[in-house]
Formats: sequence, structure tokens, C-alpha cells
Amino acid sequence: GALRAAHELQTGEDAAATTLRLQAAAVERAFAHFLERRVGADVAGLIRAYEECARCGASCTDGDGCVVPHPAHLTRDRGVTMSPLRYESLYACAACGQRFAEVVEASDKTPRAEGCTTCYRGPHSTAPPPPRD
Repeated sequence: GALRAAHELQTGEDAAATTLRLQAAAVERAFAHFLERRVGADVAGLIRAYEECARCGASCTDGDGCVVPHPAHLTRDRGVTMSPLRYESLYACAACGQRFAEVVEASDKTPRAEGCTTCYRGPHSTAPPPPRD
């Protein structure tokens, strides 16, 4: 009971949704394995090149992996800090819990990011991501 409630609070999905997502991922892995056995790894790789990642929309064969920035609608403004030498806009991502900042130094006036700039970095997947992703 308590673990299930904590999981739902953290991920935004109930046990049934988690089960369906995990089953979809297992089916995806099984199909990829089946395809490689039937047509070979080279041809399976060509077929997989046409699949899109459910998180980022890029090709699943993209060598850099899946990189998703913090979603704007889940980015929370935490205020600003200012000094004569720098200006910081502070943010927090409600999806992943990471904090980050946009910093402008007085010397160059070019904004740059500090902290974690991505909400998700990992392998591509055609399985639907959890609801809060």
C-alpha cells in the first residue's frame, strides 16, 4: 500500500499503467530480438532506423541517444539573484526535480546554462514514457 502510493506520487502513474508500460517495453525487446534472429542484425538495424523514439522523436538509431530538455510547461521559476557581476534566473523542473539556472555575466552578457540542462538522457525507446515524463 504505502510503496504503491509513493510510486504513484513519484511517477504520476498507477500500478496498472506501470504494468502496461513495462509490458510494452518487454514486447519491444522481444520483437527486436525476434527480428534480429529472422533477418540478421544488419537488416534489423535498417528497419529500426525508421522507428521514432517516443520521448524525443529522433530515430532510434541516433548514436547520441535520447536527450530531452526540461519541458517548458513543467519548469518552475525560483526567482533571480543579482550582483554587479552576474544575473542568475533560477529554475526547477517539476518532471525530474533538477534545478538549473540561466546565468549572464556582466563581462560578456551572453546567457549560459548552469546545472543539469536535460530532463532525460538515456537510450531511445519506442515504448511510451511514463505519464510524468
